[in-house]
This record gives sequence, structure tokens and C-alpha cells, in this order.
Amino acid sequence: MSLIFFLRVPGRRFVALALVSLCTLAPLAADEPSAADETPPAPREEAAEPAPPPADLVISATRTGETPLTAPQYVSRMTAEDIAATGKESLPQAVATEAGVTLYSYGYTGSLEQLWLRGATGTRVLVLIDGVPTNNALDGQMSLSLIPKEIIERIEIVQGGMSILYGSHAVGGVINVITTKSAPPSGFLRFSALNTAYLPQTYDEGGNSNPADPRALLDGQKFSLSFGHDFGGLSFFSAGTFEQAYNAYYYPDAGSTAQRENADLLGGSAFSSISIPWETGWTTVSAIYSRNAAGVPGSLQFPSETARQTDDRLQLLAGLHEARFVSDALSLDARLSLTYQERLYDDPATSTDQSKLTGLFAELSQELSVADFFSLIYGGTVTYDF
Repeated sequence: MSLIFFLRVPGRRFVALALVSLCTLAPLAADEPSAADETPPAPREEAAEPAPPPADLVISATRTGETPLTAPQYVSRMTAEDIAATGKESLPQAVATEAGVTLYSYGYTGSLEQLWLRGATGTRVLVLIDGVPTNNALDGQMSLSLIPKEIIERIEIVQGGMSILYGSHAVGGVINVITTKSAPPSGFLRFSALNTAYLPQTYDEGGNSNPADPRALLDGQKFSLSFGHDFGGLSFFSAGTFEQAYNAYYYPDAGSTAQRENADLLGGSAFSSISIPWETGWTTVSAIYSRNAAGVPGSLQFPSETARQTDDRLQLLAGLHEARFVSDALSLDARLSLTYQERLYDDPATSTDQSKLTGLFAELSQELSVADFFSLIYGGTVTYDF
């Protein structure tokens, strides 16, 4: 049985969470046979059920170790091997292969991509990295493509409302990306390149017919580089991407063929992480930076030839886990995040708009194991946007 206590202090951005997990007591042994029984039955030896291996445990549904079958919510997990087996180019595409997960793409290269859980939109799905929220505070989005696949140990997907544990962003569910804390001693260095293309076609522009342009075969390129190595117990990971695209695709327009304009993209992202694992825990510090500069073409009915938008985002994350804090019965988890986001929209024909936001997240929690059938999880979370 699980008892959850949720406390919100009026007028403050402070949320205290407490979770008490009780396991059902084992049935009492049968009464001992009386002395009058001439042939008492021999006691039966019941084989103890083997404990589930740690690899099968999930932590996102209750903030403590559970198997997917005993968790109160539907939880699925993808290991690094599962992600590689999908054969998908991007992490969002790989996660979308799970049941109940849908990837919505809103257009050409660089457009918004959302992961929906059981019909809940991406703004209602909380994305975590090692338990730290990463959703964009400006629009509630988080692109999983910013996270390199090489650093992922597993992904836990909790479908269904989780707001009581994680807040309003988790109405539809939670996607928790758990990173590996140990790089291979031999290290790795990987490079990949991707080209996007359209078949060249003749198209109309300003009443004139233009011949097919072979440059459509080189419409966009994406380059990715990742590196990881273990330096005497300190694991370092780094990855970066660079992407550019003209997005000059063709579309039917009043009986003719037209070419999209002002839809180009120039952007990239960088991810770095340092982890120090030890026998009973780990600590990690990560940084994510992304920048996209793109044209805003508008709708087909009301196109815009001059509107531009630039998005910058920097997030610093730190985490600590100690399974034996002071005593074997007490654990400690601490998480901290600082995020800066800036968006600039500029259309010389109409207006210019700029928004900036800085967010702070801090969380401290402990689990006290009183007995095999009783544990107490308590802690606090502070979020502040300015």
C-alpha cells in the first residue's frame, strides 16, 4: 500500500513531498498441530522467491525501486541496447516506438517535435535527466534530440498522471533519461553525418516557371560528434551537433508547383557531462546548450518573407546519490538545475519581440528503510523562475 502526502505552502513556490510505502505482510504460518495428532504432517519448505535483479527495477513511478509489474503506474523502460535495436536516427524517434508514445512533428527540419503519452500533448509530459526537470519554461517543450544516445543507460517512461510527485508538467506522464555514470576505459569517439534532400522539380515563382534546381539534393545536412572516456574513475562525456537546412520543399499551389521560402535553419547543440561513481553512489555535473536561428515562413495563405526567430538555451545540472548516508538504512538524493532561455522574434515588416527567463530548481530527498516491509521517503523541492 502507498500513502502519499502532498503539501503546498500558499503564496510560495515550495512543494514538499512525502511518500510512505508499505508492503503487505506475509501470511501468518499455519497453526501448529496439536499433541493429539498421531502423524503430524511434515513441514513444507517453501522456496523463497528470488529478488528481482537491479536491472529490472524502475524508480520514476514512486521515487523508489519497483518492478514494472508492481509499480502503481504503467512503466516501460528502454535500455541503451533497446534504443540501438530500433535503428532510429534520433532519440525521439526511438522512444516513439514504445506503446502509447506518439511522435508529432510539426513540419520541416528544425520544426517543433513533441512526444505525446496516451494523447497528452508534449507540454504535459515532463522530461527528466537523472531526475532533474528539463522542460523549456517558455513553452513547456524539451527536445530529446539534445541528449546524445551514447550517454544513456536507460529511459523510463511513466504513462498517466504524475503531478502529485512531479508537478503540473507531468499531467500526461514522465520520461526519465538516466545517464550512464561510467565511461568505457578504452573510450569511444563517434561521428555521423546525415543529408536530407528533395527531388528537383520545376516550380513557379512570380508567374515565371523555374527549372529544376539540383541543389535540392543537398537541401540539409546534420553532423554529430560524440566522445567519452574514463580518466581514473572520472567519466567524461561530450557530444555536439551542427545542422543547417534550406527547407526549400515543393508544394502544390493553385494548380501549379511552388517552392517554400524563408524556412531555412541554422543551429546546433552541445552536451558535456562529468560523472564520478563509487561503490554506494555517484555524483554528476552536466551542461546542455542549444541555439537555433530559423526563418518563420508563416502559413501558405499568409506567407512571411522576412520574419526570423532565434532561440538560445543553457542548462546546468548537478546530481548526487548516496545509498548509505550515515547508516545503511538511510539514503540521500540531491539535485540542482539552473536554466537560462532567450527567444527573439524579429519581423521588420511588423514587430520585434524578445523574452528571457531564468529558472532555478533544487530538490533534496531521503529514503529511510525501517524494515523490509516499511520505508519512508521524504524531501522538498523548490522552483523559482525570474
